[in-house]
Amino acid sequence: MDELGQFAVILSVQSLFPSLSNEEQDAMFRECMGRMNVAVSEYSRIQKLFATADEGTKDTLLWEFSKKIAEMRGLGHNPAVIVGHEYMLVAGLKNLDIKSFLNKMI
Repeated sequence: MDELGQFAVILSVQSLFPSLSNEEQDAMFRECMGRMNVAVSEYSRIQKLFATADEGTKDTLLWEFSKKIAEMRGLGHNPAVIVGHEYMLVAGLKNLDIKSFLNKMI
């Protein structure tokens, strides 16, 4: 994983778990990096972020990610739940202000 990926994981662990000891944060970092590497490998095969109006959503990043979230909730068999997760993800992405976040970090 490149430096940006490692930085994102370090920042996430430190921000979300400030009360952990350095050793516990290091262990959390290693676990998160392992999971991130699996996810990158899994999602890197996907070519499209979302489907166009005349396409199905299968094999798009939003659909596959939404399906994983639904599966974690025990609802992966329900397309309506997966679509709902897609809508929530899109709404969240629209609210992200990446430029301001990066300006604060630099």
